[in-house]
Amino acid sequence: MTNAIRESAAVSREVLIVDDEPNDRTLLRDALVPEDYQVTEAADGSEALAIVRERLPDVVLLDVMMPRLDGLEVCRRVKADSRSAPIPVILVTAQRGQEGAGATFWFERPMRLVTDHSDSDSNGVRLDVPPPHPGAVTDASLQVAGPCADKERYMAMILVVDDEALIRDTLQDFLQMSRYTVVAASDGATALAACRATPTDLVITDMLTPSKDGQQLIADLFHEFPDVKIIAMSASSASLAGARQLGVQGTLTKPFELDELLELVRQLFGDGD
Repeated sequence: MTNAIRESAAVSREVLIVDDEPNDRTLLRDALVPEDYQVTEAADGSEALAIVRERLPDVVLLDVMMPRLDGLEVCRRVKADSRSAPIPVILVTAQRGQEGAGATFWFERPMRLVTDHSDSDSNGVRLDVPPPHPGAVTDASLQVAGPCADKERYMAMILVVDDEALIRDTLQDFLQMSRYTVVAASDGATALAACRATPTDLVITDMLTPSKDGQQLIADLFHEFPDVKIIAMSASSASLAGARQLGVQGTLTKPFELDELLELVRQLFGDGD
């Protein structure tokens, strides 16, 4: 997760960490501060809401289980305020079924945050960034992880399309760790250009993207690349229904678990464990 919150390496973005456990806040802070993130902490929901109103941080990492005002209620209030509604909120929770609060994404505990590239035997979600592959190139709108020297480990080319840098980078990192080669684009026009430049097996796209929305992007992709597989992501059931009418092979309702995504990807590719 070390690159999943800022738009580019030159920009330091503010992350609000909300957790009533000081050790958990320290764990997150220690992972983010060395990577030049600006970190603010809150020990409870009321303090978090005050900071959000005053500072409008770029991202909120929010524990669910807190006394008095829990994370779900904090998330609902953040999303109910028009000024703070666009802020991505990541829930950190040991419980499933938190979809109704309006979070952008969520991680299930136990998880492990590491800033090096060592192997991990942890059963939790690894939030570190995989080591760069040879030939990797990046710019503000398109990130391509080049082919790994171990060709057998990187099975298919996947394009992730989302204008939220947090979601885009998190999905890219996770799928890379799951042995796929991944291209990430921040808008529909860049996504279409990426598919024209590099043969792509699967496109995972948000339904609300700048320059070319998800509906138009899906239609254009199927027109130019009839064999491409597409997974649509959205918090809107109507948007996902529209995507299914266009013929996408899979849909995911935001927020979703990373394991849900991986299971769907493996189903589409016929991959085993």
